[in-house]
Amino acid sequence: MKSMRTVLIGVALTMGIATGAIAQGGGGGGGRRGGGMMAMAMNGITLTDSEQNQVKAIEDTYAPQMQQFRQKMRDARQNGTPMDSASMQQMRDLSKKERDEIRAVLTPDQQAKFDDNIKQMMARRPRGH
Repeated sequence: MKSMRTVLIGVALTMGIATGAIAQGGGGGGGRRGGGMMAMAMNGITLTDSEQNQVKAIEDTYAPQMQQFRQKMRDARQNGTPMDSASMQQMRDLSKKERDEIRAVLTPDQQAKFDDNIKQMMARRPRGH
């Protein structure tokens, strides 16, 4: 189950980064509106309008594929089976690609904060999952 938990965190991070940043009105500290873990990943990061637009465009590019994976995961869960390993790997790869593209939009200072936020989130996750 550890890999499933890791994938879910990664997917949640990826799917909510732009939502959390934009919901914060450009990022910058606050709240968990619009994305929970994504808002946490963007905590302390203020995005310019241009950065917000770029992040939103990246999110929009990946949204249809991520939605397919979310549906596949829901279907597997309803059937009481795990999602197949090939799909899990594809989802991980897609999440990483999206996260990397979003990270590339950020300035070096923002990237450092983003990396630190993700590191802290991963450290807080329960062990053994």
